[in-house]
Amino acid sequence: MFLNLNIVLENGYLLNLFDLILPLLNVKSKGEKIPRILMSELLYLFLKNSSKIDTLYVSDFDKNFSFILKIADEEPEARKCLQNLQHLRISTHQPISTSLTRLSELSHNIEHLEIENCNVNSFELKKLINVQRNLKGLTVEFVVNQPYQIQDSDNVLSELSTKAKSITRIEIRDAADIFIIFNSFVNLIELIINNTDKCDLQKWKHLSKVESLKKLKKLVVNNKKGPVYFNIISDFIDKSSCNLDQIAISSIKPQDPDHVGNLIKSISKNCSNLSVFKGLISKDHINEFSHLLQNCNNLKYLHIYPVRTSWEKEIYKFDDLLQQLIKYLPFNLKKLFLENGWLISEIDLFKTFVEGRKSLDLSLISFHAYRSITYEYQELGDICENYKENGYLLDYHFYFK
Repeated sequence: MFLNLNIVLENGYLLNLFDLILPLLNVKSKGEKIPRILMSELLYLFLKNSSKIDTLYVSDFDKNFSFILKIADEEPEARKCLQNLQHLRISTHQPISTSLTRLSELSHNIEHLEIENCNVNSFELKKLINVQRNLKGLTVEFVVNQPYQIQDSDNVLSELSTKAKSITRIEIRDAADIFIIFNSFVNLIELIINNTDKCDLQKWKHLSKVESLKKLKKLVVNNKKGPVYFNIISDFIDKSSCNLDQIAISSIKPQDPDHVGNLIKSISKNCSNLSVFKGLISKDHINEFSHLLQNCNNLKYLHIYPVRTSWEKEIYKFDDLLQQLIKYLPFNLKKLFLENGWLISEIDLFKTFVEGRKSLDLSLISFHAYRSITYEYQELGDICENYKENGYLLDYHFYFK
């Protein structure tokens, strides 16, 4: 296996050293020693002559980082690069890594730490976190191979809680374990939750107990296959007192409309500064959508998914929700995106919406939807083209399914 290494220089240039030797892989040789030797030499020359490296991405960290550490031990300039490292992304597959221990001795200024396959019980990872002076961003995927207790001082989660006040951005991937210490992240601004189907309800419940994240401005929840716990997210927004600027929650799995409705109520109640809403709304959430438009009058971007109640391919009328957009015109709206599954059965409603904005001299919007948005696609397309030419729409786009 070859080293896959990306380096971002001080000027922002991205260098992939693996790509540099890729053309040489066709060289006839016994085994794979030539590319590995070339990689070692390239790293040596590069680290020795680089004044600064901001970002380092290393795959299969336990096996491959020894290249860099060996050079750092031999060359003071290379060692200085690691000492000034600001963004580190590693993939560690082993619970114990001597490379992590050595890195802890060299790098104390990491601002963004990104770890894949993170073992919660790793003492070496705990030490790396401990020595950082200004950790601001964290991206982590947990692998729990053994039972752990949050009170355990050798636990990675316990160590993260000591650094929590400096961290402003967290992205987690199948790492709901971290919710147990979320009360510590009082200065968190951005939270991104990416899950697949590994959703442990008991771990998620800790999120609903968070008491104060008043500085949180952006919340993103993505789950392509598994459940999204809308009721827990709703409680989280209510109890944490966060006035979000942006919220994006997507899932293709059928959901309970009542839980989604409660989330919209929580957003309307707590997030008066909301400018970006990307999420699910049921065709029956007329009152909830009305309150959202009235209370969040800074909305600039609306990307609306229908709430599916089964895996069947269903069409949901957007007409009643469009009536609310006509009644409570969002003055600052820049873009309206209606996802696949919505239907505007009365094109005149769309015309009333666009022309109403024009009559009030509101900002032009972009309109995006799927071709199935109407039974009369060609007619709606002609209307949109006419609106664009005459200064009623900024632009429009219809997607195929």
